[in-house]
Amino acid sequence: MNAETVPRISVIVPCHNIEGFLPACLVSLAAQTHESFEVICIDDGSTDATGRMLDDQAAADARFRVIHQGHQGPSAARNAGLGIARAQLISYVDGDDYVSSRYLEVLDAVMEATGADIACCGHVSASPDASATLDDWPSLAEDSLACISTIDAQESLAQIATEEINFAFWCKLFRRELVEAHPFPVGMVYEDIWNLGGVFADARTVATVPARLYCYVARHGSITRAKPAPMRTFWQFREAMERFEVTYAERLGLVHATDDASYCLHLVHRLCGQHTTLRSSECEDAARAQISEALHEELDAAYRLACLRGVSPLHPQMLRAMLLLNAPALHDRALVAYRQLTGA
Repeated sequence: MNAETVPRISVIVPCHNIEGFLPACLVSLAAQTHESFEVICIDDGSTDATGRMLDDQAAADARFRVIHQGHQGPSAARNAGLGIARAQLISYVDGDDYVSSRYLEVLDAVMEATGADIACCGHVSASPDASATLDDWPSLAEDSLACISTIDAQESLAQIATEEINFAFWCKLFRRELVEAHPFPVGMVYEDIWNLGGVFADARTVATVPARLYCYVARHGSITRAKPAPMRTFWQFREAMERFEVTYAERLGLVHATDDASYCLHLVHRLCGQHTTLRSSECEDAARAQISEALHEELDAAYRLACLRGVSPLHPQMLRAMLLLNAPALHDRALVAYRQLTGA
């Protein structure tokens, strides 16, 4: 792609002190089979070799461009990347993750085939200690595009609520005007949750394909997984979820989001997540006990409401909630074991 050619897709990659993870990401993006794309890498005030590695990549491959800025967080980095992006289709890839060589090709083909405003694919999770390489990526069946599903904004929000569509901006391709209308909130920890509902609510149609083309690396040093995490992580998680609830209710024409079974299930799941976030947050024991008791009461009410709305108590998230309500110590041990096994 020469300098005069406007790319079809801009990939925005925020990076901060990820020198050990960045090579896999850059290699996977350079290997894309799509013929018209650019990669905008934002060095967000890195103090390790990240910035130099990005400059080296840009010098070797004209499809890569680099922005260096003081450390402002992933929201500011993504906003800066969009500010210089040239394409009308936008994808976000975190600099510590990596993608299949057909990631952009398939997402673009899905969007072309359906005329959707957003295209979504599946993902896999990996531990940062995993020995897997890009050569281990599962082959993509040639008939994978036959599995495309097209849904409207209301159904897409319901699928986000139940995490059939994951609550992140990665593993997706967006029409530019959708993300331009919803800048990322600078300083917000859970910026994806804060923004995703509004972006999907504005879409006319959303297309999904089950092919798992994105690898999410559960890096222990990331903002949301830091231990111990500052209490702002806990409160901003709740604030972001409340924003999604309002968007969900408005778009689905509900008096309240909990009138819908899908959201009730989502609420059960998220309250379990808040328990886990609180458990790893910096907090005085007395305050932690008080907040934990309030969460327990909220979860119990949400569980009962979900049952009332017809959610099966045998659903995995409902079983998790029941375990947390009745045996929280056993729940925490089981969660640790699950994360060790899956790298989630």
